[in-house]
Amino acid sequence: MAANQAAADLLGAPLERWLGAPAGEFPAAGGEVSFVRPDGASRVAEVAAVALGDGRVLSVLRDVTDRRHAEARQRERVARLDAASRAKDQFLAVLSHELRTPLTPILTLAQLIERAPDLPPAVRHAAATISRNVQLEAQLIDDLLDLTRITRGQMELSSAPVDAEDQLRQVVEMCAAEVQAKGLTVEVSCGAAQRVVRGDAARLQQVFWNLYCNAIKFTPAGGRITVRTRNTAAGVFEARFADSGIGIAPADLPRLFDPFEQGARERTRHLGGLGLGLAISRMLVDLHGGGLTAESPGVDLGATFTVTLPTEVAAAAPGGPAGPEAVPAAPRPRAEAAGAGREKDRPTRRPPRVRPRRISGPPRRRSARVGPPQAS
Repeated sequence: MAANQAAADLLGAPLERWLGAPAGEFPAAGGEVSFVRPDGASRVAEVAAVALGDGRVLSVLRDVTDRRHAEARQRERVARLDAASRAKDQFLAVLSHELRTPLTPILTLAQLIERAPDLPPAVRHAAATISRNVQLEAQLIDDLLDLTRITRGQMELSSAPVDAEDQLRQVVEMCAAEVQAKGLTVEVSCGAAQRVVRGDAARLQQVFWNLYCNAIKFTPAGGRITVRTRNTAAGVFEARFADSGIGIAPADLPRLFDPFEQGARERTRHLGGLGLGLAISRMLVDLHGGGLTAESPGVDLGATFTVTLPTEVAAAAPGGPAGPEAVPAAPRPRAEAAGAGREKDRPTRRPPRVRPRRISGPPRRRSARVGPPQAS
C-alpha cells in the first residue's frame, strides 16, 4: 500500500507507516468514516474509493472534521433557540392569562357603576374611563394570547359558510362614531357576487376590524377611506381598504407584518399598541387559505390593504347567485403590509370582549385545530 503526505497527516502517522502496510489498515470504503488517530484526536473523513482494475483501490480522503463540528454547534444553537422560543411563548401565554383574569371583575364593576341611576357626572365619567382603559388592556392581552396560540399551533377555528360582506358591513357600522369624530369621508362599495367563504366568522371580522381601524387611525382628520369588495376571479373574494393617510416608506414594507413591528416609531409611538394587529391578521387570513397584501405610493400618500379569500357556495349568501363556487385554493404566500411607519394594532375601541374571546356572530364552534403558517 502507498499513501501521500496529506493522507498521512490526516491519519496522524508518519508517511513511512503506510508504505508497504496491508491495505486493510487504510480506510478504503466509500462514504464517511470516523477514527481516532494515534495521538488520541478524533477525526471524520469522507472517503471516495475507486477500483483501478488491477486489483488496487484508490482511496481519496477529505477531512470534514471541522465542518461536522460546526454543524453540531449549529444544531445545538438551533435547539437552544427553539427551547428559548418555546419558553417565551409559554411565558407570554401564562402572563397573558394571569394579567387578564382580574380584568373581568374590574370591567364588570365599572360598567355596573356607570349604569347606576342618579350617579354624579364626575363619578360616571370616572367609571367610563376605567371601563374604557380596561377594555384597551384586554385587547392588548388578547393579541398576545392570539399570537402565542397561532405560533404554537393551538389556534382553533370554526368552519362554516360566512358572508364576508356582512362581516365587513358590521365593522363599518361599529366604527361609525370614530369616523364621524375625525370627519372622515368613507365610501363603501360591495360588489362581490360570490361573497360566501368558509371559515370562522369572528376571526374574519377581527381581520376586517384591524384593517379598517388602521385606516381610521392613520388617516388625518378630513381624509378619505374607501372600502370595496369584488370577485377578481371565479372563486376569489377580495376586500380592499384604501386610505389617504400617512402611507408607507418602502423600507418598512418587508417587515411590517412581523410581530411587535411598529415601523417608523417616531411617527407611531404616541398611538400606543404592541404592533401585533397586522401580524395576527395576516396569520388568520393565511389559516383561511387566503392572502393579505399591501401597497403604497410612499410616505403621506396613503396605503391600500387587500384581503383575498377563496369563496364557498354562492347560493348560501342571502341574495347571492345560485351555483357552486370554486374549491378553496391552497394558502397563498404572505405579503407585505401598509402604513408608512404605521404600527399594527387597532386604533380605536373594539366591542368589549374581556371574556369570552369573540367579536360577533353565532357562538363559536370548536373544530379542527389548525397549525401555524410557515414563517415568512
